[in-house]
Amino acid sequence: MPEQCGDCCARAEALKIDVAGGALITIQLNGEPREIPDGLTLAVLIDWLKLPADRVAVERNLEIVSRGNWGQTPVHAGDRLEVVQFVGGGCEAWSRL
Repeated sequence: MPEQCGDCCARAEALKIDVAGGALITIQLNGEPREIPDGLTLAVLIDWLKLPADRVAVERNLEIVSRGNWGQTPVHAGDRLEVVQFVGGGCEAWSRL
């Protein structure tokens, strides 16, 4: 239940930022420059990007950030983020075993 509440809070915060129309900052996201609203945490950024938080890993400035710390980790101008999304799948032969 606390994780669900955290997700709701992150979505509400992201919506508030979008509506407020605050300043933009530039970060490097997966090697590409990207403008995002200022004042985001990693948790809110993942939500703002519409990524499934339970299926991504985040590296910030060459350090892996554990999911439990996303809500307390601010995103600053110039940060270099690598976001990797885990994708299920596999060979059909495996699914028949």
